[in-house]
Order: sequence, then structure tokens, then C-alpha cells
Amino acid sequence: MGTHSPNAESGSVFVDTIGALTVLLAAGLATTLSSGHPLRTVLTMGAILFVPGYALTLLAFPAADGATADDATPLWKDENPDSSGPASLRFTNRLALAFGLSVVVLPLVAMVIAALSLPYTSAVVFSVVTSFTVPVLVAGTVRRLRTPATARYAVGTSVSDLLTRVFPGRDGVDRWLNIALAAAVLLTVGALTFTLVAPQDGNAYTQVSLLTEDGSGELSASGYPTNMTRDEPTDLVLSVKNREDQRMDYTIVVQAQTVDTGGVSAASELRRLETTVPGNETRSLSHDLSLPRVGDDQRVVYLVYRNEVPSEPAIDNAYRTVYFWTNVSAPDRQ
Repeated sequence: MGTHSPNAESGSVFVDTIGALTVLLAAGLATTLSSGHPLRTVLTMGAILFVPGYALTLLAFPAADGATADDATPLWKDENPDSSGPASLRFTNRLALAFGLSVVVLPLVAMVIAALSLPYTSAVVFSVVTSFTVPVLVAGTVRRLRTPATARYAVGTSVSDLLTRVFPGRDGVDRWLNIALAAAVLLTVGALTFTLVAPQDGNAYTQVSLLTEDGSGELSASGYPTNMTRDEPTDLVLSVKNREDQRMDYTIVVQAQTVDTGGVSAASELRRLETTVPGNETRSLSHDLSLPRVGDDQRVVYLVYRNEVPSEPAIDNAYRTVYFWTNVSAPDRQ
């Protein structure tokens, strides 16, 4: 992405900075796509496996390949009398170092997430990487602007010239073979690293728990009402934990079912609950529940659906379910 140009303008210094920020923005938007979406995978891999390291190379090596003190202005020489020239790096080495530094950054990101007790998801990993990368990009750009214009690293304007510098084959065929080989190696190593370090969003899930309040006001997944009185409400709490890595709309259908040896012989809908839960957050739905029919061994089931509810809600078509058994008696006559 860069060549030593004696006529580098300050505008060209911002080209790769803006490009890196654009990649980060696109990858951030891509994290809202469903897990496994190819666009999400490509953009997040590019953002995580290259941009952080490239930002570090800009900060550490603001000068173009071959820049020396002779390329510096008198003012820069006066400010840096003992320097042999601005810190420079060959373009090919810059690309390789950018990739390697990004791989080094990823375990550090994982340590930060663990230390902050954050959920290990794509969105969190990307947020931490971005929080590190953006300040480094800005600092690297500032340092390049402080480097003499004749020596500073800037993005070249000719793609063919860049390819020639990166892959100096003797002819076009050799050059493109080198490009293909390098791309294959980078993709393979990048995919392996991303698989080992990045979160496995294929394990996304929704966890549903039915809770009751004990005498001290604490909630626990126990103490369900095994005996209820017809039409008398009982207070319960449904906890919905969203680990889908994206905002989800849930509808919960609550049914009272009669179950015999042949399966569900009767079902009546008691009520519906609706909630929207952001990614990696939990909602607790406090509600009261009363059963209209007397009978033993009634199953109260919560059928959880994402988005639309089918015309005939049942355990077989629900996304998640939770239930308890209870006996319902008639109220005492006064």
C-alpha cells in the first residue's frame, strides 16, 4: 500500500487511514448479520487479522522504504540531529509485519475480554479490537504528518506499480503466480488463526428459565407451584437470556396442557408474553398466572418463539420450552 515518493502529498497520507477506518466500519455493520454469513466472515477476518497490525506499522515506521536523513527538511534535521533518518520499512515487510502483529494482538484482546468479564462474542471482540486500533491509526497518521513530506510513507497511486514492487517476477506470469501463492498462504493462515482465536458464534443460543421468588425476595429456578387453585393468580418470572449475538424479538405462548399416554390431549392458551432483548443481555418478565380448569397433573408450558408464532403453537414447533407440573383444585366455598 505504500511506496517512497519524493512528491508525497499530505492528502495521500490519509488514504490508507480512511481505508482502514472504512473496513472497521463495514466489519462493525457486518457483525449485525446472522452468524455464518459469508460477508460477515470476510469483513471481520479482514478487520481483525490485518488492520490492527497495519496501524501499528504506521505508528512505528512513518517513513517510506529507503528514506534517509538526506530526504528530511532542515527543520526536521535540527529537531533530530542524531538521527540517520525517519524510521522506514519496506512495503513487503510492512504487509507481513501487519499480519503478524495482528495475530499477536488477538490473544491480548482475549485477555482483556476475560479480565473485564465480558461475553466472548464477535461483537465484543470487534469492539475491543476497534477501541485499540482507532487511536493507533490516528497516532500513526499524526506521526507520518510530522515526518518530512519527501520521506513519509504514503499510498501509491498505481496498482500495477505496487504489484511490481511486492511481487517482482521476471514477467507477468511469474508475478501472478507469486500473487496467487501468497494469497493462498495468507488465507489459510488467517482462517486457522481466526478459527482458533475468534468466538464460535455457531454456539449462539437463547436460554430460558422459569423462576420463583422465595421468602427473602431472591429468584431461584425452584419452588414451582405444585398445587394451585382455579382462577387464583400465582406470581412467576420468566428469564430470557439472549446469546444469539444480535437483537432478538421473542413471543412466549403460555399453555395449560393435559397429557396422557398418547401425548397432549388438550391445550388451552393462558396468555402471551412479548419482549425484545439486545444481544448478550437478559430480560426478566414478571407475570401472574392462573389456570381456569380443575384437574391433576396439568402441564404448564412456556413456548418461546423468535419473531412469528405459528397458527398452532406446540412443543414440536417452539424454539425453546420450559414447563412445570401442577394440580389445580376448586376454590373453597364460603
